Amino acid sequence: IRIFETSLCFEQNDSRDIKQINKIAGMTTGAVVSEQWGQVNREVDFFDVKGDLERILNIEDINFSVGQHDCFHPGKVASIWVRGAYVGVVGELHPELSQKYDLGSSVVAYEINMDALPDRAVTDFVSYSKFPAVRRDIAVEVGSDIEVGGLLTAINTGKIEYLTGVTLFDVYDGKGVAEGKKSVALAVMLQDDQKTLTD
Repeated sequence: IRIFETSLCFEQNDSRDIKQINKIAGMTTGAVVSEQWGQVNREVDFFDVKGDLERILNIEDINFSVGQHDCFHPGKVASIWVRGAYVGVVGELHPELSQKYDLGSSVVAYEINMDALPDRAVTDFVSYSKFPAVRRDIAVEVGSDIEVGGLLTAINTGKIEYLTGVTLFDVYDGKGVAEGKKSVALAVMLQDDQKTLTD
């Protein structure tokens, strides 16, 4: 199930002024894809919806940071920021609410202030490179309080030559890692559209 609604919402500030805000809210639950024989299915989770929002909003400078909201599971909620401005929240519905309304499986919801979203250009498509991409896996040890989203943003905005993408594929904080630290494993993709890369 994937539902959404856009509507005007009314908010009152400290000076008791009421303003109208154009918002979009949505909810997702159930299987990630329709029933099929080709793969084992699984329930939708926070990261599926986060990925959907990144694609739908289509904004380069979008960040997700640890958030807090009474309606969401304390450890599975994120604030959505665009160009340094707060625009909304996404998270897994609090278990108490899921039980109260007998929703069964996990429910992921979001709410976004559409008035706060910047104008954006139409997607610019580019041709595929004829030259092979190179993947380098890098593990770095950082403080437990470091948010991985900030780390990925720093890499993506660092103007690293040939960098085409970076993906988190593991977080480890067990044996062999110092107390108060975590090991973050990243897959870094490099590619040149003019030649094959060398060592």
